[in-house]
Order: sequence, then C-alpha cells, then structure tokens
Amino acid sequence: MLKRSAILFLCTGFLLSVSSCKKALDINVDPNNSTQATIDLVLPAALGYTAYNMGNPYQILGGLWGQFWTQGPTASQYKALDQYVVTSTSYNIQWQSLYSGPLEDLKYIIDDATANSRGNYAAIAKLMQAYIYQYLTDIHGDIPFSEALNPSNPTPHFDTQEQVYDGLITLVDEGLALINEGSNDHPAADDLYYGGDMSLWKKFGNTLKLRIFLRQAYIRPAVA
Repeated sequence: MLKRSAILFLCTGFLLSVSSCKKALDINVDPNNSTQATIDLVLPAALGYTAYNMGNPYQILGGLWGQFWTQGPTASQYKALDQYVVTSTSYNIQWQSLYSGPLEDLKYIIDDATANSRGNYAAIAKLMQAYIYQYLTDIHGDIPFSEALNPSNPTPHFDTQEQVYDGLITLVDEGLALINEGSNDHPAADDLYYGGDMSLWKKFGNTLKLRIFLRQAYIRPAVA
C-alpha cells in the first residue's frame, strides 16, 4: 500500500511539473517583441555589415599583402599576415562573415519583398548580393553560388568562377528590372548608402555590371 502511494505521489508530481512548465513557457512569451524582423530593419544591418567586412577584415589583408600597409618591428597584431604566412584559416572570418551575415540577410529581404510585392527592396538586395558574390569569387575563385544560402543543404556545390560571373550578370539584370523610381514604396533612412534614391541604385547596378564585364575583358573577350 505504501509503495503504491509513493508511486502515485511521484506520478502526480511529475504531471504537475510538466503542466507548470507548459504554463511558464506560455507566460514567458513577450508580446512586445516581434518574432520576425521587418525588411526595413534587416536592410541597414545587411548594408552596414557589408561595409564593415569590406572596410575591415578584407582591407587588412589587402593593405598588408598589397604592401600599402606595414608594421613596426614591435607590432603585436597581424604578425602572420605581415610576414605573408598564409594558412587555411587566413580567410575564415571574412568568408564566414559574408555568407552568414549580409548574404543571409539579403536573401531574407528578397524572399520577403518578393512575397509582398516590394520590388525596390528586392532590387537593392539582389544588386548587393551580386556585389558581394563578385568580391568573393575574385578573391577565392570557386565559391558556393547557385546552391548557397540553403539551410537544408550544409554542403553546397562550389561553382566555377566562370559560372559565378555568368550568374552575376543575371542577378544584376534581375535587380535592375525590379527598380521602380516612381514608386513610393522604397527605403528611406534604412538605406545607409543612397537614402532610398533608386536612380542611384540604378547607377550602382549598371556600374557593377560594367565592372563584371571589364573583369573578363582579357579572359573572355567574347562575353565582355
């Protein structure tokens, strides 16, 4: 009898604890905090993080290895880079930051803007993706492109630089086609680069396209 009472007591306690946990989880959902970010908040994060990566981690590599920068004999930072010691981890931070940061944010913007018919936001995101991908392939060569940014595929295919460059033109053209300068639905203060001036984004896209072609002038003259 005592044994059965003990078992009943334990079972009752377990059920009560499970019930209380469920209620606690329900209560601890903050109704004032959004569970999904709006694209006007994601865009400045993507633009800002892109600028950071181009102006800090990659600038350090380019500055030292291009001999624009140098360090004194007592310097303690970037010793390996300053001595041209290239390892398998030399580009880890830059690579990971761009793929998991702005490229992922820009994909989110494209998906959300496309679903909600906000063409100018999708246009900016596509143009910025093309800008970043060109940077990546110019430095690293073959990169994940056609299968990139898919969370269900942790080992995406590495496209050749030629394939990436062909895809960049398509991406830029898609972005340019989405620009609607007459639309009132465009970024404003959340556009850290051009303040929502879509005519400037059109110039950016066409200039980027020109750079993509010029990069191939001596390698693929028929394309350029």
